[in-house]
Amino acid sequence: MKESPVDSDNSEPGAVRSSVSGSSVRFGAFEVSLDTGELRKHGVRVRLQRRPFHILQALLEKPGQVVSREELRSRLWSSDTFVDFESGLNTAINRLRTALGDSAENPLYVETLARVGYRFIAPIIPPELPSAAESAGSPPGQTVNTKAATRPKMFWWAAAGAGFAAAAIAIIFWLHRTPRESASFRQLTFSNGAVRSARFAHDGKHVVYSAALNGNSNRIFETSLDGAGTKDLGFEAEQLASLSSKDQLALFRTSNAPALEAVPLSGGSPTVLSDRAIAADWSPDGVLSLVVANEGMYSVQYPPGKTLYASSEWIDDLRVSPRGDHVAFVKHPVPMDDGGDVVIAGSDGRARVLSPGWESIEGLAWHPSGREVWFTAARSGVDRSLMAVDMKGGLRQVAQIPGGMLLRDISPAGGVLISRATSRMSMFWGNVDGSAPRDISWLDWSRAVAISADGKRVLFDETGQGGGSRYSVYLYDANKKSSDRLGDGRAIDLSNDGGWSITQSASEPQKLFLVSTKDRKAVQLPNPGLQYRWVRFFPGQCQDILFAGGLPNHKEQIYRQHVPGGTPVPISGSVRIRGVVVDDAGEFAVGVAREAKLAVINLHDGNSRFLENPAHVVPVAFASKDQILTRREDGHSVVLELLNLRTGHARLYRKLAANDSFGSAKTFPIFVARDLKTFAYSRLETLSTLFLVFGWS
Repeated sequence: MKESPVDSDNSEPGAVRSSVSGSSVRFGAFEVSLDTGELRKHGVRVRLQRRPFHILQALLEKPGQVVSREELRSRLWSSDTFVDFESGLNTAINRLRTALGDSAENPLYVETLARVGYRFIAPIIPPELPSAAESAGSPPGQTVNTKAATRPKMFWWAAAGAGFAAAAIAIIFWLHRTPRESASFRQLTFSNGAVRSARFAHDGKHVVYSAALNGNSNRIFETSLDGAGTKDLGFEAEQLASLSSKDQLALFRTSNAPALEAVPLSGGSPTVLSDRAIAADWSPDGVLSLVVANEGMYSVQYPPGKTLYASSEWIDDLRVSPRGDHVAFVKHPVPMDDGGDVVIAGSDGRARVLSPGWESIEGLAWHPSGREVWFTAARSGVDRSLMAVDMKGGLRQVAQIPGGMLLRDISPAGGVLISRATSRMSMFWGNVDGSAPRDISWLDWSRAVAISADGKRVLFDETGQGGGSRYSVYLYDANKKSSDRLGDGRAIDLSNDGGWSITQSASEPQKLFLVSTKDRKAVQLPNPGLQYRWVRFFPGQCQDILFAGGLPNHKEQIYRQHVPGGTPVPISGSVRIRGVVVDDAGEFAVGVAREAKLAVINLHDGNSRFLENPAHVVPVAFASKDQILTRREDGHSVVLELLNLRTGHARLYRKLAANDSFGSAKTFPIFVARDLKTFAYSRLETLSTLFLVFGWS
């Protein structure tokens, strides 16, 4: 028989026996019951499928010794089973590491010996002794990372609320019982939702934060650290950017025309600071620093108008040093991917990278001494640790907690604001006229990027723990109700016939590959040094691609390229768009341009025209030459409308109701088949809690 590379048996592991002495084995924070096939962490059961459990059992039978890949193959699959062994074993190992919070690059439990096998490297704890977690308060040396948070695979919606509640209770209990480094934890938020940002007020007695709570839109709150309570400051659809020493709020307006505004903490009329800023911070003496985006270029300005650093790479997490002489920020090589580097720039304009190569990094603040920059990041996987880097690039780990954390701020007194979040990326497939969409999530972070013209195949990637350090690209087949791995990297686009895909290297984003979905053969596309922003196949056969890109630190253009061996030819450099769709004849492209307007680009001559877009819709697909299908979110629903490109008139097509959410939810782009009936999309849900921590140094 032909077996899927991912375990086809999704039940809990059954009863197993081992040659390991005793009925249970303990290591770090974990206990393995060999009688029942259960894995527990801090006494809480961890779901682990059959094959990953058998691998763990095999490794525990020979702690410190190499278990070969062939030995694992014979243990997991019978000799008469035909299977993609390499992919299947890699998937099972990744699932085991996900359950243990381990990573291949910095292993704590399972070490990889390239092309040979695996070795269990953690000490085995005798049954009569307390575990390291109980005696030290945390797993020894356990690394923590995140992709905006821990990313467990979607489980049944009916049980999701209870799962989140249990996770939150477990984390709170762990934080309060952990004596490590005498750190003390105080929970500041309690409602279901997602904390977006948080800062200390200048008096050190209050914390201001923005959050989307209990199904509501983002709002600004202030909480007193002396127990006086929390109050809603009354700002609707605003996100906190910074808080000055004079209690001036810098807020990003997220509704209507986006802009950065300043308003007193006590209330009043807002003043627009910038309509192009995407990040901001105030210095201790009240001087504003900005990250400004303009036509594909990002500039760090301090003060506004004085550029300290410019790049074509996305920049965020901007913070001014305590002495006001430097700014630190995170630079991301791939648009909208959270991998990146910590960079510092001085008031003299000299910049340098302090800490490069993080697979996931978000959250940054200066230590009050000004000698270190603290940030939350992961070299591999999905759970971030709190790290510190000094001005010479010396790196150290400050702290770790179960799951992922995100650094929000550090007070002059040394108090640390962190949020601990649980997120999940789930993928759905269905018919607009049918019943509820099918959950087709594969591993822990299933992101749909394209659907075939007949709606039967969905291209997606796994960039969480399960996808590995090089990420993984998969193709879902609706007929088989299963997914096949195409290779490493990020998924970019799928040809209409489903026969070809475009993928991108995770470590070298300037490399694109044309991959056959039939035999998985990959051909690298020629690239004269361009950085890609988005890529689309032209309709019909796999012959040409349309993409936006540019040379480093140059404004991007729109190109056409014959694949696999053609040279990119510029079409237009006059407009920067996103959410791009191409008509069936390959004559026009439509996307969202500056100020949310819709840009219609003639792909023959590069000329553009613009449509007003007051509803902020995003293109989904061409329905005809003069009509496109668009989407917009309305609460927990997604509204699909047909928009006439000549008249600007829109009419309702369908309204897709999303499942109930626990916390904050975001629906990613929807992809539809040629008949506009079958669709696929991914949905990110996040539940986060804000904590105040003292004792980390």
